[in-house]
Amino acid sequence: MSRHRLFILLVLILSGTGASVAADPFLKVVNQTAEDYRTKAESLAQWCEKNGLMEEARTTRNQLLPSAVDKIYFPTFPKSIVSTNPPENASELVKKWTADWWKIRKDYAKKLQEMLGKAVRQNRGVLAMQMTLAALHADPNNETLRNIVGLKNHKNQWRTVWEIRKLKQGYVNHETFGWILEKHVSRYENGERFYQGKWITAVREQEIRSDLKVGWKIESEHYTIVTNHSLEAGVQLSRDLEDFYRAWRQLFIRFYASSDEFSAIFQGHPSEKTPHLKVVYYRNQDDYIKDNGDDPQIEMTGGFFDLEKECCFFFKSDNIEVQRTVYHEATHQLFTCSLNQPALSSGKWNFWVTEAIAVYMESYHKENGYYVLGGNDQERLKMAVYRAFETEFYVPFENLVQLDIVKFQRFPRLGIGLPEDWTLSMLYSQVGGMGHFFMHAAEGKYREVLVEYLRDVYMGYDTSDTLFELAQTSPQALDKEYVEYLADICKKGK
Repeated sequence: MSRHRLFILLVLILSGTGASVAADPFLKVVNQTAEDYRTKAESLAQWCEKNGLMEEARTTRNQLLPSAVDKIYFPTFPKSIVSTNPPENASELVKKWTADWWKIRKDYAKKLQEMLGKAVRQNRGVLAMQMTLAALHADPNNETLRNIVGLKNHKNQWRTVWEIRKLKQGYVNHETFGWILEKHVSRYENGERFYQGKWITAVREQEIRSDLKVGWKIESEHYTIVTNHSLEAGVQLSRDLEDFYRAWRQLFIRFYASSDEFSAIFQGHPSEKTPHLKVVYYRNQDDYIKDNGDDPQIEMTGGFFDLEKECCFFFKSDNIEVQRTVYHEATHQLFTCSLNQPALSSGKWNFWVTEAIAVYMESYHKENGYYVLGGNDQERLKMAVYRAFETEFYVPFENLVQLDIVKFQRFPRLGIGLPEDWTLSMLYSQVGGMGHFFMHAAEGKYREVLVEYLRDVYMGYDTSDTLFELAQTSPQALDKEYVEYLADICKKGK
C-alpha cells in the first residue's frame, strides 16, 4: 500500500463543512432539564445576594455539579444522611433559602428519575448512569438512587453490601490503616502491629515485610494488594484504585452488565458479582525490575498488567508518568477481568481501541472534590493534536481497525510503505486522541458506541467493520469528524 493511500491529507479532511450531529430529542430534553435547574439555582443565588446572604449564594453555586464538554465529572456522596433543615438559630431568610434550595434540588432529581426508565429502555447505559449521578448529587438522601449505585442505609450511613458485612464483623475503615478490627485500633495507633497471632512493633513488622513473600496484604472491596513498601502506602493505593474502579464501573456499565443485569441495576438491585482484582506493589523501582527482569524492556515501564496472571504490577513512585501508568494498566485489568470469557487475546482486529481507552483513562484525576475524566489540557490529547497538524501523522480508521495486537506492536514495520520516521509512540498519541474523541466529540454522541464496540472486541464478536456498523458511518466520515475535533481543540487552545 502506498504512503499516499495510507494517510489522509489534512487539508482535504478539513475542507468543506463538518458532519452534522444527529438529532437526539431525548438528550435535548435531559440537557434542557439540567439547564432549567441551573437557571433556578442562579436565580436563588441572586436572591441571596440581594438579601445579604453572601455565604448562601456561594453555597448554592458551589453545590451545582460542574459541566464541561471536554470532561466527565463523577461526584462523591456523603456517607451520612444529609440534614435538610436550617440551623436552629437561623434567620427567617436563611430558613427560606434552605427550603427553596432543597425544593429546587429535589424537583430536579425527581424529573431525572422520571426519565431514567426511557434511558434504560433505549439501552443508553452511559446516559442513564450520568442522569443517576446528577440526580443523586442534587438529592443525596434519595434511597432509590442510592440503591442504584450500590449503597444501602446501614445505621444512618450509606454503605455498600461489602462494607456492611465488614462492619458487622467488627472492622472499621481506619484513615491510615484501612480495614482493621476496631478492637485493634488503639494498639495500631500506638505503633504496634498484629502479626501471625501476636503483637510486634511497627519497626519489626517493617523489617519482616520488606520481603515481598511475606509483604503486607491489603484487602479492599475489589482489590487485593500485596506490597513490601508499607501498610499505609498499600492502603492509599487500594483507596485510589477503588475510586478509579467506581468511576470505571459507572461509565462502562453496559460493558460488564448483561441486559437483565442492566435493568436490575436501575431497579435498585445491582449484582454483587463483581471482579476481585490482584495487584503487586513494589516499594521501589529496583525491586520491580529485579522481580520482572525476564522482560528486556522492564526498565522502560512504569507498571504492567499480566494477562495470564490477571494481575497488575506497580512500584511506588512520585513520578506523574508512573502514576498515569497505574490507571492505564488498571484499565486493561478491569476490561479483561470483568467479563466471564474475554476473547481479546485471539482477536484478529481492532486492538487499537483497547489502547485508546487505556490512554484516555490516564486522564483520571481529582478536581475540586470531583473525580474527572478527560480535559483538553491533557498531555496525551495535546500530543495527538501536535502529531496530526505539525508532523502530518495520521493512520486512517480503515487501516487502524485491521491491526491485531501483533501488527499494532510492530507498527510501523508492517511492510506496507509507512514512512521510516514513524514510530509506535506516534500511533499511541493518535489512538489516545481518538479515545478523547469518542468520549467527548459532539456532546459525547459516540460514548455509547464506544462502550458497545469495546464489549464486542473483548468478547471476540468483532469484525473489521464493527466500529463503522455501530457508529452508522463510513471510515472516511469518521476520519473527517476526528480531525475536525482536533482542529477545534487546536483553535480553542490559541
